[in-house]
This record gives sequence, C-alpha cells and structure tokens, in this order.
Amino acid sequence: IFIETITGTNGIIIPPAGYLQGIRKICDKYGIMMVCDEVMCGLGRAGEWFAVDHWNVVPDLLTMAKGLTGAMAPLGAVAMRPHVAAAFRDAPYGGGLTYNNHPLCLGAAVGTLRAMEEEDIVGNSRRMGAVLRRLHQEMEA
Repeated sequence: IFIETITGTNGIIIPPAGYLQGIRKICDKYGIMMVCDEVMCGLGRAGEWFAVDHWNVVPDLLTMAKGLTGAMAPLGAVAMRPHVAAAFRDAPYGGGLTYNNHPLCLGAAVGTLRAMEEEDIVGNSRRMGAVLRRLHQEMEA
C-alpha cells in the first residue's frame, strides 16, 4: 500500500488518529508492504524527522527527496526495513536513476542533514507547528 503520509498536493490532509496504525495492522495481517511517501512531508517539515513518526508507525519502505539536500541538488532516497533490504543482498537492483549516487548531491545531503541537526531545524519546525496550530484555532473561533 502506497500512501503519502500527509497529503500535500490535494491540500494539507493530516490522517486522523488511528488511520496509519490501521493501515500498518492490515499490511501486517495480509503480508502487504506499507510504503510511505515522505518526499513532501518528511525531513522535519512536520515537526519530526519523518511525518509517520507522529503516529509511531514504521513503514516497510519510506521515500524521501526534496529535503535531503535543502533543494540545493536533486537527490532521492528510499529507506527500508531490514527484511526488505535482505531481498536485495543476493539480487541487487541495478536500475539507473536520474538522481542516484551523484557525489555533489550526496555531499549536499550530508551538509544539509548536519545543519538540520546542529541548528535543531526539526525542533524549530515542531515549535512553529504549535504556533500555527494555535493561530488556526483562533481563526476558527
């Protein structure tokens, strides 16, 4: 099951409580892989390193891209659980990708992630999220 953890293209749609846990449970029950697309909402944008972390759910695969390099260079990545990675040990995926393994992009990613940690970017996102939430609630009242 492929899901965009927090949908950004159709408006910012945050899943209700229990939704992602329910998907994880269905995937586990039926042996289905859960893939979270975090290209838009991952890498600190939602106040955690990955948006899915808000729901304490671990997908089998997690995609990321834009935030990896701070938009300085094109790079995408897929994180995967050990049982998924094991399938590629004896049968590596040899497909070429446009934004794959370029030293400039990887260097930009290392620098971006280092700066995010040193400058507490994820923590700042979390703090600003609380401010925005309060302001939205005031506008609703």
